[in-house]
Amino acid sequence: MTDQEDRERESRESGETKFHEATAEESADREDAAERLQDEQEPGQNVP
Repeated sequence: MTDQEDRERESRESGETKFHEATAEESADREDAAERLQDEQEPGQNVP
């Protein structure tokens, strides 16, 4: 059995979400989206 299959099985058994299985690219996309959302909530805070 592969490591990924082990993680998926453990995830199901423990009832956790698959958040920790996200790829680095997906994580980066979420961080970028969070930063854009923060910029919208705090206009002018990150303006050079």
